[in-house]
Order: sequence, then structure tokens, then C-alpha cells
Amino acid sequence: MKFFTAFFICLLGLSGYGQQLVKDLNTGPKGSNPKEFVFGATGYTYFIAKSYNNSYEYQSIWYSYQGGVPILVSGTEGARELVFFQNSLYFITDGDGAYSLKKLGTSTGSVQFITYIFPQTGFEYDAHDLVASGDKMYFFSNNSLWVSQGTEVTTLELSSSVINPQE
Repeated sequence: MKFFTAFFICLLGLSGYGQQLVKDLNTGPKGSNPKEFVFGATGYTYFIAKSYNNSYEYQSIWYSYQGGVPILVSGTEGARELVFFQNSLYFITDGDGAYSLKKLGTSTGSVQFITYIFPQTGFEYDAHDLVASGDKMYFFSNNSLWVSQGTEVTTLELSSSVINPQE
């Protein structure tokens, strides 16, 4: 009997350390699918998750400060890739009929358009694999390798002959 009582007390004690819902990010019929977690300035975590608003589902950027309740960043609909670069959060979005590179002012929360990645209409250009290295960011768009230092002028196509680019 002592074993059963000790086991039951331990089970009750452990039940408080299970998973706990902090916030339901997608109040619609589907899950939020959080991904692309990026650690920014001290205490900030950014990620992409699906949101649901007026029967419309879209991916947006969310942030959490020191593990607190996640907050939706307005103006980031269509976000696909994230990277923290030179004290700012950069992201690729697939809105407005083309892929574009944008910047989130982490101190102001404002979204700044940098440039279209490949603004030709009628083509499928899937910008992906955004990564920062040193003083540059790199990403692929179809069979092209691109580089950027965070401005429209410094965002350039390096090569258009990359076959089946993968991370």
C-alpha cells in the first residue's frame, strides 16, 4: 500500500510539469504550424505561424519576449523565411504576386520593403533558404543564387545557373 501511495503522490507532482498551452495562435479549424524560430535581440524569439482571421488563413511573424505570450506582428502576412541579420529581422514574403525581401524594425515593429526578388509575372519563383553569413545574406530563387546586405541596391543575383538548389 505504501508503494501505491508514493507512486500516486509522485504522479500528481509530475502532472504540473507537462505541456501547457500558452496561446492558441490559430483560432480557426486548423493548427498554427509554428516554424522558422529565430532568436533576435536579448530575450526576443521570432517565428512564423499560421493565423486565422475572417475565414482567411495566412502565415505571419509572431514574437515572444522572454518566453511570454506570443504576439502577432502586423503587416507580415505571407512570411516564409526568417533570419536575424545586423540587429534586424529580415524575411521573405510571397505576397503581392511576387516574392520580396522585407525587414522588420525590431525596435519600432515597422515593416520595411527592401526589394522584389524576381518581380516577373506569370512565373513561379520560389525564394527560399535565407541564411546570414558574415556581412551578407544569401538565398535561392529557382535556379539563382542571390546575395544581399539588407538594402535594395545590395540585393543582387550572383548566379543564374544553380541546378536544383537545396539549402
